[in-house]
Amino acid sequence: MFIKNFYIILQLGGSMKILMMRHGDSVRETKDDINRSLTMNGINESRQIAKWLKDKKFYIDCVLTSPYRRTIQTLLQINSILNIRYRNILSELKPQGKPSVVIQYLKTMVLNKTESVLLISHLPFMSNLVKILCPNEERVILFQTSSITCMHFSVFNDQCKLLWDINSSDINKKYI
Repeated sequence: MFIKNFYIILQLGGSMKILMMRHGDSVRETKDDINRSLTMNGINESRQIAKWLKDKKFYIDCVLTSPYRRTIQTLLQINSILNIRYRNILSELKPQGKPSVVIQYLKTMVLNKTESVLLISHLPFMSNLVKILCPNEERVILFQTSSITCMHFSVFNDQCKLLWDINSSDINKKYI
């Protein structure tokens, strides 16, 4: 089995694109963090990012999201524009999730020929995942609401290279 999986990794180049997106702007006045909803601004930000990805013809094989309401609502806005077929909730994408579990899941996805994935999650999880995947990265990624960071993930060395990041205010300034 190991040799077969190794051969598959070699055929694919052993890598994938990972897009990490923080959920859209959400209401703050709630007692239950898991049930916080997006604001209208959060809905608009998420749709704007999705339209930008569509305009750039960026292909996404699947989306993984945390079980929190605001990330699922962000996914619904993204998917209404991009129509991504494979969507799944991954509990470890919650704010205090374990990056090591997500990294193992991503490696399995490469074995299953996934070329690109969108992770919709929260702080501090996203910052923690970037620190593990890109330990030599000097740039600080702020992960504003509805921002996306794109990385190239290599299974062979468990390392990522940050490629680009963008948020809705960048789109307004640079691309429209």
